[in-house]
Amino acid sequence: MDARVVYGTILAWEGDYVKARAELSRALVDSPKNGDAQQALANVELWTEHPGKAEDLLQPLVKARPNDTDILYAHARALKDLNRRAEALAVLDRLLEVDPAHHDAFNLRASLGEMPQLWEVSVRHSHEWFSDGIGNRDETQLALRRSTKVGSLIGRYSGASRFGSFGNQLEVDFYPGIRKGTYAYVNVGFSPEAVLYPRYRTGVDLYQSLGKGFEATGGFRRLGFTSPVNVYTVALSKYYGDWLFSGRGYFTPGTAGTSKSMQFSGRRYLKDARSYFDFSYGHGSTPNEIRSAIDLQVLNSNSWTLGLDKAAGKRWTLGGNFGISHEARPNRPSVNHTLANVSAAFRF
Repeated sequence: MDARVVYGTILAWEGDYVKARAELSRALVDSPKNGDAQQALANVELWTEHPGKAEDLLQPLVKARPNDTDILYAHARALKDLNRRAEALAVLDRLLEVDPAHHDAFNLRASLGEMPQLWEVSVRHSHEWFSDGIGNRDETQLALRRSTKVGSLIGRYSGASRFGSFGNQLEVDFYPGIRKGTYAYVNVGFSPEAVLYPRYRTGVDLYQSLGKGFEATGGFRRLGFTSPVNVYTVALSKYYGDWLFSGRGYFTPGTAGTSKSMQFSGRRYLKDARSYFDFSYGHGSTPNEIRSAIDLQVLNSNSWTLGLDKAAGKRWTLGGNFGISHEARPNRPSVNHTLANVSAAFRF
């Protein structure tokens, strides 16, 4: 942030809006794409009751920094003051997806006559086919999510059947916020029968915003199969307008060396955080993150997936996903693996 932007921002904090507007406007003449100057000037326009001018300044910033909670909150305020209630609520939904403990967003949503929907219940069913006709697999998942002041908490039940066997798994996911731009993912799970699923699973990821739409992730998984499996993962994501692009690697040490998998994905948000389509390509020793015994049987794979989630009214979200992969497996010919799933979620 250059000196003129700093000076204009300080003037705005002190309530000298005329001089602040002049300094920030001059900064934008010198550097028209200076995001810090645009954001500071948008705040001046909000504080002087010019929401239309503020919204014009914030529009390009929202596209450039769709994960910046300060920009999202200012945009929601401008839309509220312009009496564009539905759009303001959509922006607040996006903000609360990023930071569920954002108190100002909760209060602004309440002022619009609609409290945040803190609970979500969802169901997902998937079916997997294998080209050799052996061991097709079904799985059903039920999940309950609660947004809290410290982050989202999710309880999940999974039940799968294959080869005439049935397995159950119970999991808890937690996404605690640590500080602005930093949050974590914590997972613990248990399968009482240890059939199809590991006896236990644990996982931790740390997410860190790097600025300019970039986010880095590093983490660890431990899966309690007959021989425990440790998996290390790193990822780099980039928000670009309405898109989120990600690359993630999985590294699994073993007696025969370290197996590696990479996955590249893109997600295009539609009108709000609940509506998007996505695609991914994966290559390596597993088609995706290891969750069941099936994934341990893969030596090498190439996989492609397409998916769509769409908000249906204020409370429902419907989704579907389709994927194919070509997998090399030990002591048997390569197989083509097809996956399809459907899902529904309800907020209340």
